[in-house]
Amino acid sequence: REWSAHQEKLVDVCFSLDWEQVATVGSDYTVILWDFSGRKLVEWNTPETELTSISFSQDGKYLVAGGENSMVYLWRVESLDELLVRGYEWLQDYFVTHPEELEKLEVSENQNSVVENVDLSNVVSLGIDSSPADIPVSVSLHSNYEINYIKLRDLLSAGKWREADLETTAIMLKIAGRESKGWLRGEDIINFPCYDLFTIDNLWVIYSNGKFGLSIQKEVWQNCGATQDSSYQINNLEIYNNFSEKLGWKIGDKFLTYEELNFDINAPNGHLPGGILNWLWFSFYLGKSKLFSEETIWWNILSAIAMKLDICQSDKLVKIYESDQEGFVGEFLVHDKVVKIYQGDITNLEVDIIVSSIGGLVYDRIRQVTGEDIWKDMMKLRIEMRNSTLSSFRDVVITNAGKLQAKKILYGLLISSHEEVIQELLHTCMKIAHKLSFKTIAFPLFGSGVGVLSAQKSWQITLSQIIKNLSDENQTVKEVIICIYNRKIVEEIDVRETLKQIQNLGWESLL
Repeated sequence: REWSAHQEKLVDVCFSLDWEQVATVGSDYTVILWDFSGRKLVEWNTPETELTSISFSQDGKYLVAGGENSMVYLWRVESLDELLVRGYEWLQDYFVTHPEELEKLEVSENQNSVVENVDLSNVVSLGIDSSPADIPVSVSLHSNYEINYIKLRDLLSAGKWREADLETTAIMLKIAGRESKGWLRGEDIINFPCYDLFTIDNLWVIYSNGKFGLSIQKEVWQNCGATQDSSYQINNLEIYNNFSEKLGWKIGDKFLTYEELNFDINAPNGHLPGGILNWLWFSFYLGKSKLFSEETIWWNILSAIAMKLDICQSDKLVKIYESDQEGFVGEFLVHDKVVKIYQGDITNLEVDIIVSSIGGLVYDRIRQVTGEDIWKDMMKLRIEMRNSTLSSFRDVVITNAGKLQAKKILYGLLISSHEEVIQELLHTCMKIAHKLSFKTIAFPLFGSGVGVLSAQKSWQITLSQIIKNLSDENQTVKEVIICIYNRKIVEEIDVRETLKQIQNLGWESLL
């Protein structure tokens, strides 16, 4: 296939990794993006730079071009689907903060529609069900691993079940780093990111009208006798046989292979996604010589999926307290660890560690409550820090907590209120708590008490960094309390609205 690309000389060409798009650079100061049929998608002008080279990023989302005057140009490449999804997500966020605008769009049932005589008879012929009840209002395509779920969504919405199944397997292997192996183990499932697992499952459940999906398979697994109390583990071949028969993975005495699955909407409930069946066969063949040993029970991956869905569901648990009195405002889970938000005096908390900067309101309050002994220790340590020519807070000092209900106090020298400085202080204190095997730790909002940093900014920095630390599976700290002294600050930064966001979108949405 050939087509005319530029008015002047063609300088460079590159192909996207999926071979669906072509980018060209001309000596006429233009960059053009084409689809593979030669249709122009978009054109950019670079009047000040004659470009000499161009390339796609590895994920295909960006184009980068360079020229003779040392200038570099970067463009984001988005499909129409991606633009629509991004636009829809923006609208959702906008209507949350501007509900009055949403009300303007609502139309009374008795009000005449502006468009009345529209023929929708051809909608079904395009493979789109025109019944409003069957069209999902919103399907999150969020990923913690920059996975593009648009292809999977489109395959499922078109009822291409086999292609969607293969795409699901490819995505899960990529996230788990097991592409070269071709199958997942129980431990891979347990370490699988919750948001991606929910995205995959939700897409299958929604576009199959509740017929297919990992959560559907989990329900069948439970109905066959696997229980939460036993972490869904079984050592009974009869239970697995029953499960396989209900899913249509076993007919008579024969266990089906992947190629024998029924990639049709009329297949039994939970029949798909069927990539798990391949993983089960891998487990069977690798461990068949000791089928019932604890390490190689070949259906353990089903137990792992059921358990992981439970863990991920618990990640969504959020508690919001409505009391206006001093105390806890709310809490939420990050995996099996809890983040609590407390309004009041941090020195009242019964925790393993209270964190303070050297100097500031919390430091003064600790001195007032604990007495002069702790303050003298602090002064001595502070002088030692100065004499050691420390240029940052990275060496955090630890003292006893005196009259406080805490066990220890961590002091860090906060040399500025820059975001990366506060992040490093939070991270360092979490590492120390982990190393000393402490389970609970309380932080103030650094930088906000002296007016250097806005409370909103300090809240965002603190929350995101704590979530990052707690999401590390090796982290031994089980409870983090973020302490906000002033009730007005709680309202100013709208803590409850943040908790509602976590409730709806998960804690990953704050990263």
